[in-house]
Amino acid sequence: MPTILPRTAVGLSARVTGFNRITERPLLQRELGLVICHHTGNKGTYHGKDVAKSIQAINRWKPSEYNYVIALDGTIVEFAGAHVGAHCTGRNSTSYGILFLNSVNDACTDAQVESYRWLIGCLKWTKAISPGVWQVQHGQVAATACPGRIKERWSELTA
Repeated sequence: MPTILPRTAVGLSARVTGFNRITERPLLQRELGLVICHHTGNKGTYHGKDVAKSIQAINRWKPSEYNYVIALDGTIVEFAGAHVGAHCTGRNSTSYGILFLNSVNDACTDAQVESYRWLIGCLKWTKAISPGVWQVQHGQVAATACPGRIKERWSELTA
């Protein structure tokens, strides 16, 4: 069964810091009905505990932008958790952002599919997201090529 690692497990501070659009924002106060799935925009391949270092090295992104990150090996890291993320302009306060740590050339792995489905189940069980949550690919709500090859397994992810 997958587990959700805290930020500290990958060498990040316990507080969401270093990104001024999120540091002072409150915890999400209500059950959300939208999950937006993303992937990285480069050609690297990342695993497990390299999550923090990898995400910080990618362009301008910070670990506070996404609520959760899922590595190729299925490792789930809670980055911003219940804080408002900064992952999709105009949708941040109404959604959770989940980043698959895949390059543009990587399809989802079996471990990622299992971890994502488990994470969605946990978020529903804790009432962080509504039972009828709308799960979308980033490209469905913003002008972007994201989530690239993740869409190849979209029906399995959202089943």
